[in-house]
Amino acid sequence: MKRLLLPTGLATAPVHVIVGSTSDLPVAERVLTAFRERGMTLPLHVLSCHRSPEAVRTFAQEFQGKAVVCIGGKAFALPGVLDSWFLRFGKKVGVWGIPTGSTFYQIGVAVSAMWYLPSPCQVLWQHDNSAACISKAVEEVVAYITGQAIPKGLSDEEWRARVQAHRKYRPIIGWEPEKGG
Repeated sequence: MKRLLLPTGLATAPVHVIVGSTSDLPVAERVLTAFRERGMTLPLHVLSCHRSPEAVRTFAQEFQGKAVVCIGGKAFALPGVLDSWFLRFGKKVGVWGIPTGSTFYQIGVAVSAMWYLPSPCQVLWQHDNSAACISKAVEEVVAYITGQAIPKGLSDEEWRARVQAHRKYRPIIGWEPEKGG
């Protein structure tokens, strides 16, 4: 099995941006520009939970940052799958989702993939990829990583409850049962 190894400096960057495919790069560039305007240079990854699920799992296992911004369209499962893996590995990571698409229908499909995530997944999503929505998402991420805001569902008490619910129901991703429990 080929492992995705993140260099130490890269693994500990506070925020990572992930696109599901290279077709999402134009929106990713707008997101990265918004972060650069705030003095942050972020790593960018192309990871697909449909085409490279093991790489997504390995990324979640090795990730040491505080937040991830996912960008994608159509069957936009990446934010929910990443959130599920972070919960599985006991990591408190904020996950944001920004949909791509050039029509209302295309964006709507991606939004509904985030809107109807099974509990206890918690993805903070934007309803389109306009400049205003990207700016709002970036402001939320910056506030979160600097400790100025805690998104709903990410307080310590709520996070512990989500981890317990995740272990009980395993809503998205199956894995081998833990030994002794």
